[in-house]
Amino acid sequence: MALLESEIQRIKYELGYHLITIQGEPYIGFTALFEQVIQPYLQEGADTTALSVVGPLDGMSTVTIELADGTGFKVGQVVIIDTDDLQERATVRALDTSGPNPIITVRLEKDHDPAGYPVTVEGGLTIIRSLLTDLRAFDQPGSSSFLKLRSRAGVKKVDEIEFFGDAKVGFTALSNMDALREYLRKQLATALNVPYLRGMKDTSSNNTVLY
Repeated sequence: MALLESEIQRIKYELGYHLITIQGEPYIGFTALFEQVIQPYLQEGADTTALSVVGPLDGMSTVTIELADGTGFKVGQVVIIDTDDLQERATVRALDTSGPNPIITVRLEKDHDPAGYPVTVEGGLTIIRSLLTDLRAFDQPGSSSFLKLRSRAGVKKVDEIEFFGDAKVGFTALSNMDALREYLRKQLATALNVPYLRGMKDTSSNNTVLY
């Protein structure tokens, strides 16, 4: 399934593009790149939904998942299971197509319930969505996704910052998280092959408009 309109809007926000509709283009030099190129043409792997639940699990376990459609799924492929905090990356270890619906065997750590969660072969679409999941975590400091990011930043606390007089902010947990957020945004811009406007001091001559 192609990127949703909400995901396109989130990408624009993270990369520093304004969130005005294309109808406003004559007045503000709006970039139509996202809707006219990225949304319809972003590469994506096979995509379906799960017909079975997973769990409860006690740590990493080998499980089977019944798929609504097995087209494009093969043994050895990397698949992305579920979304947001429940998202997991796994390798298809076996594929059974003898029944009415195909069944894949993977190793997972989290519960996935109810049925209907997405199962997608890794590709451009899942890479972008994974980056968006990480970036959205910054707006939810208590979520498991944010805690996972915090461990990646190598920090223990995120509130070690003081502002007094002319004192400058040093290398703190907060600045470390800010650096990680900038890194993720740059990775998103690179994956989509678009300019990272937030990282430019002067963006007046860097708009990309398609005609």
